[in-house]
Amino acid sequence: MVLCLAARTQSSSVAADDSDAIAKLPQNLVPHTTVSTFIRLTFLQNLVIDSVGDIIVNSVFDGRIWRVSPNSSNERLGQVPGQAFSIAEAPDNGFIVVGPKLDGVVSVFHILASGEVETLMDIEGAIFPNGLESLDGGRYLFADSVLGIIWEVNYWERSFRVYLQHELLTPKSESWEPGANGVRIFDNKLYISNSNRRLFLSVELCDNKPMLDTLKVVRAKIVADDFDFDEAGNAYITTHPMNVVMRLSPNDTISVIATGEQGVNGNTACRFGRRPGDENSLYVVTDGGIFNPTSGGVKEARVVRLEIDTKGIPGGPKMVASCAEKKWLHQEH
Repeated sequence: MVLCLAARTQSSSVAADDSDAIAKLPQNLVPHTTVSTFIRLTFLQNLVIDSVGDIIVNSVFDGRIWRVSPNSSNERLGQVPGQAFSIAEAPDNGFIVVGPKLDGVVSVFHILASGEVETLMDIEGAIFPNGLESLDGGRYLFADSVLGIIWEVNYWERSFRVYLQHELLTPKSESWEPGANGVRIFDNKLYISNSNRRLFLSVELCDNKPMLDTLKVVRAKIVADDFDFDEAGNAYITTHPMNVVMRLSPNDTISVIATGEQGVNGNTACRFGRRPGDENSLYVVTDGGIFNPTSGGVKEARVVRLEIDTKGIPGGPKMVASCAEKKWLHQEH
């Protein structure tokens, strides 16, 4: 799907502005370890940490799914019949993968631990899937980077619907760089990055629905791909072509915690570990800098572990408060 390549292209002037802004940020580099490497030009796009703590990553172009153990061993789990853009744990067995089939139709696949793959459903009208978040009840949210839509998928019902749609989630009309990109739930809010518009957004949730009138810009003028949160509310943001990982605090301070020297060239997504004792590990997947090579050219794609001083939010499906609970919480504060 050529769309993936076209969407990642930046104009030289925009890239220069982004580089200048990032160069001015304070650096608070954290300890790092390369957990695993893949051959050059492998585009690791997303990851999920499964319930036993292994790192499951998806390679976009060839649709391959890999299990990476913390001891650095790689095991190929299987391959979807198309491209693999996003991944999450399935509610019963294996993993959910979203991406376009060979004919370009965006689909939801179920890949079992045995490697067997089935197509659960085609998402009629979807164009460019990105990000994937798990809700309770076998439901998932993913962004459409072209349409400015957050789609909801129901695993058990084999159904889908528009969960949220807004102009702030769309890309600017003159560019094919992704609009809505990463999606993650924290503290009863859905956070969304808009890579093209350089926005980090949030919308409050209750009764498993977004409260559209609460959609707001958390941070503007920020390069953001995917992201994850720690328990203190700090957001850890991958920047893909900008080759740095950033930390955005609840009080709006931002710093760089990893650069290309730590192996995060072309970082596309990050997730915190889930094994006991591994909750402070932030795992980052990269493409080696395919879209913005640094000195020495494109590097190997990697899974990198960053050591953070705060535990990450728990993995797995997210629970959302009821509207009554949310009203009570607001009154309490």
